[in-house]
Amino acid sequence: MTGHNQCIVLTGNSGSGKTTQLRNFVHYLAEVAGWTRSLPYEKLALALGVVEAFGHAASALHRDSTRFLHLFSLGFDKAAAL
Repeated sequence: MTGHNQCIVLTGNSGSGKTTQLRNFVHYLAEVAGWTRSLPYEKLALALGVVEAFGHAASALHRDSTRFLHLFSLGFDKAAAL
């Protein structure tokens, strides 16, 4: 932890796996930050699935393209706890 604000931006062409990488990143954070003790990753994945159901649509290149922006803001204390 640096004590400074940080961000992660996932970029790429259509169909390059940005949404999948986001899910992998959320899974990683859930494990490392210890969220899974009180909130199993499966519940987080279901919540992401609900959001994605409203924001995915077919495109010429991909049948399930994301049509919205994921924006998360997470706060950590000095002990790196969420």
